Amino acid sequence: MPYQTIDDVAYGSAKLEIAEVVQKLPEFFANLAIIVTHLDSTPALMCQDREYLRTEHGVACKEIGQALLIEADSVSKYLYNCLSGGFDEFYLVKEPCQLKTFPTQKTFTTPPYFASELSPVFLETFKQIAAVGYLSDGIGLNYACDPKFAPILENMPDLETYHLRVLPYKLDRSGPFDPQIIGPIDIRKKSISL
Repeated sequence: MPYQTIDDVAYGSAKLEIAEVVQKLPEFFANLAIIVTHLDSTPALMCQDREYLRTEHGVACKEIGQALLIEADSVSKYLYNCLSGGFDEFYLVKEPCQLKTFPTQKTFTTPPYFASELSPVFLETFKQIAAVGYLSDGIGLNYACDPKFAPILENMPDLETYHLRVLPYKLDRSGPFDPQIIGPIDIRKKSISL
């Protein structure tokens, strides 16, 4: 899908999930903190126990309003150990991050796709918090980033397994009727069995 560049930031969409960007393009997060605003379309603070992240995973984090700031030196720990499985939203900011609160609760997880429409509210929020990147997934990935990463993100999707990623459920095919959904797939595993 095509991307557009506004004020030296590329905005677009790709047939990916955040976990794939983490695995295939770790430099996307280099030396940046992340602001987690939503996990599974729910405000991040309702999903993540800050004390658990600190004690069990060594993740340095703090609340900024209804969002969760993961400090740059803890981003890889968080992304590899604590990332959920879809409809998540992250803003990337340079450290030190001086934000005391996050300015909006609106989410921009997919759909709609950034390739076809950029919300003025999103652009205002992105600029207001001095973000340098953004990722949100669901049915595909919306992104904002340094233009050098946009072609990489656009060419990254594995279209042969895309249908498995947009239907992230295990199916029981043992019965005589249609397959039954029996639970979520862990997208961090290297292989998926149906």
